[in-house]
Amino acid sequence: MANRTRRAKLVIFPNRLAVAPKAGAHEDDYAVYASYRPSSGRFVGTLKVVRVTDARMLYPFDGAEEIGPFESQNEAREAAVKRGTEIVRADQGFESIFQTELKNAPRERPSDAGAVHIPRGDAARQVKVPGTGGVL
Repeated sequence: MANRTRRAKLVIFPNRLAVAPKAGAHEDDYAVYASYRPSSGRFVGTLKVVRVTDARMLYPFDGAEEIGPFESQNEAREAAVKRGTEIVRADQGFESIFQTELKNAPRERPSDAGAVHIPRGDAARQVKVPGTGGVL
C-alpha cells in the first residue's frame, strides 16, 4: 500500500445531524481558509468559508468561479482572503437585512396569501395572479 498523506476533515458538530441556520454576528463566527494551488504555470486561489454558528459551508458552492489565475502565490492567496472577507460581510449584511424585513413585513391572513382558490361546492377554479389583482 502506498504511503499517502491524509488531510484532516472539518467537523464542527459531529453529533448533530441538523442544525438550524443561525446568522453570524461577528467575524469570529466564521472560519475562512484561504490558500492557493498551481494551475498551468500560474496560481489559483482556493477558499473555504464556514459559518461556525451552524456549520454551514458558504463557499465554495456549486457554480462558484475560480479565484484567478494570478502570476504569484501571494496574489492568489490575497485574492482568496479578499473574496472570503466579502462573503463574510455579505452573509452578515444579508442576515441583518432579512431580519429587518421580517420585522417590518405586513401580516397577511393565509387566505389572502394563497395563489389558488377553489370554492367549495363549485367546480369552477379561480386562480389569483400575484401582482396584477386579476383572477383567471
